[in-house]
Amino acid sequence: MAAEALAHLAVHALDRRKPRPPGGHARGHRRAFTFVEVLIATALLAMLLAAIALAVQAAIQGYEENERVAAMTQAARSVLARMTREVRTADEVNTTSTSISILPPEDGSGLTLIRYTWDNGVLTYEQTASGVTTSEVLLGGEGMVSAPSFTVSRQTGIADALVYTKTVTATITVATGGRTFAATASADVRRNQQY
Repeated sequence: MAAEALAHLAVHALDRRKPRPPGGHARGHRRAFTFVEVLIATALLAMLLAAIALAVQAAIQGYEENERVAAMTQAARSVLARMTREVRTADEVNTTSTSISILPPEDGSGLTLIRYTWDNGVLTYEQTASGVTTSEVLLGGEGMVSAPSFTVSRQTGIADALVYTKTVTATITVATGGRTFAATASADVRRNQQY
């Protein structure tokens, strides 16, 4: 009997408890995150940060690649623009398969010869003024865009039994970071045009 009375008292004691608020916790007690929840949240945050880091890295690599390509194309265009400008105003132009020699018009500056020469991946600009020759590496030098190839061709004409250059065509291939770009430009020697 005593056991039945004790069980009866326990049941009545449970029925008299204060009702619990929604959420199932007594007032004044706050529920904390469990260790497993913290680990899951940390793992999700780590994955999110890794994805953001990969996206930023890809953007930086894309930017650097675009910068290399822009520098490469600008270098080729700049060299060809300079070359064609000098060919157009020349008194005489002579070429080989890898060089252009330009005799500029007399303008009082003392400039008597301009030469573009390609040798083993390096494109060099030389000018002779007042008997002094100076040279400058345009492409292929240390820290520069390389020039794996440079070819020159020309069309000639004959006037008064003399052969002269009518048109010069130069093709340059530049490379950087495993990418190559080829550009071609042609220029007519204006002084040799027949109208």
